Amino acid sequence: MKSYSNILCPYQQSIRLCVSDTWRLNKNMMVQMPTGIGKLHSLASVIHEHLQERQRQSVWIATHRRELVEQIEDTVVRYGIRKEEGLVCSSQWLSHHWEDVENDRSDLIVIDEAHRALAETYKELWAHYPCLLYTSPSPRDAHES
Repeated sequence: MKSYSNILCPYQQSIRLCVSDTWRLNKNMMVQMPTGIGKLHSLASVIHEHLQERQRQSVWIATHRRELVEQIEDTVVRYGIRKEEGLVCSSQWLSHHWEDVENDRSDLIVIDEAHRALAETYKELWAHYPCLLYTSPSPRDAHES
């Protein structure tokens, strides 16, 4: 297993271990960390570990803004996650291209900024894919942000 000690800060290592341990028991989980402390880096290490344990699986990461797609893609590549191992997309893209991906099987869906995931565009994911990992900077709902 890859060592993240030279990449992640100690608190990120702790989050990674906690998420990995909890993931073994629960297939849906919310990870809440304040904005700006490296939530994406912690999760990229969890995603990398997940892909290593389950050969030939894929991960989808959905976010609410197109601007975040490139940032997420750049980060996950730094953790050894190849583009063909996953799909990073905006919820808007997904809602317009559902037919392009509806037959794909991903065993992990990460919803970034999950406090916004009450939108209609995410409901298709919930209906078809039960294993979800949600991330959020706060427990606020979409109406408060």
